[in-house]
Amino acid sequence: MEKWKKGLWDKRCFDFGDKIILMNKVKIFIHLPSRNEIIKMLNKEGLYLREDYMRSEIIQENVQTLSYAAGDCRFYVAMKIDYK
Repeated sequence: MEKWKKGLWDKRCFDFGDKIILMNKVKIFIHLPSRNEIIKMLNKEGLYLREDYMRSEIIQENVQTLSYAAGDCRFYVAMKIDYK
């Protein structure tokens, strides 16, 4: 966040959350949305956020396994808004 505030981000990225990573010698562009972005997208589709947790809050894993896999990430549970 500090790099974005200071204008020091990778200029190939368009929005906060954009990343360019190197995987198997190939550059890959990804966007990691913020929690607020996720909530807005859910609401736009008629869903609301019921709860969310970080992976590390749900299960305790071996640190080596966690770093080899995807690292810590957030899980979202959403429900459809029923207007009936």
